[in-house]
Amino acid sequence: MVNEAYIRVWQKIDIELMKKHMIISGDPAGDCSNCREIGINISNTKICPNCGVEFKYMATRLQNNPSQAARMAAKRSDLIMVDLSDYKEALARENAKKIF
Repeated sequence: MVNEAYIRVWQKIDIELMKKHMIISGDPAGDCSNCREIGINISNTKICPNCGVEFKYMATRLQNNPSQAARMAAKRSDLIMVDLSDYKEALARENAKKIF
């Protein structure tokens, strides 16, 4: 019997690369983190219809918890699920470094 669970895992990653390839999910549509295109179908869109970037990561504006992660992964098993608050915090740190 396999005991699987969704948990947060910390890993170093290029935040600018993630930003370029992220779709941020709302309900039922999402938006491209690269160009801010809105209304993207999160169920099956692999490439942003506006800027043409390939989506590799997905975060949600909905409550982040293991059951939400499972629902997201069921919809888009081809994408790496990312905690939106972690992503925003890392992006803010990177933007602050550019100022100073």
